[in-house]
Amino acid sequence: NKTVLDLFNVLSTDNDLKPIDDTSKVRYDYISITTDPDVDGYHISRMMLLFFNRFFPKLIEEGRIILSQIPLYGYYDKKKFIGVYDLNEAKAMLANGKKLMRHKGLGEFDPDELEVILFHEARYIVVTKELIDNMKGQEL
Repeated sequence: NKTVLDLFNVLSTDNDLKPIDDTSKVRYDYISITTDPDVDGYHISRMMLLFFNRFFPKLIEEGRIILSQIPLYGYYDKKKFIGVYDLNEAKAMLANGKKLMRHKGLGEFDPDELEVILFHEARYIVVTKELIDNMKGQEL
């Protein structure tokens, strides 16, 4: 698969598609998997996690793979964007008359909003072997 080969080449100086045991060959300190907060994004995240588990298991052991958490909803408090990550919290806010913006994917965020959620107030999950093992048996 060309995409897998491209990912492998971007991440490592080694081109033989074998699992990397020496993480000093990896070009980045951390890898963030950032996908849309929907079913398609979930599928892509799972595929990426399986890729890293197969070819870069040491990065997972070292805590260098993270899953970025992207809010489904958000609102502005004055000029500051506030992401709402919890669906129950969003439902309660909507029930109380709060106006929320619904984001269907990363492409719908303004650059300022993306800067807040990806860098200034980033929420993420550090990927572990246990997370991947638990994910393997789950159906969508």
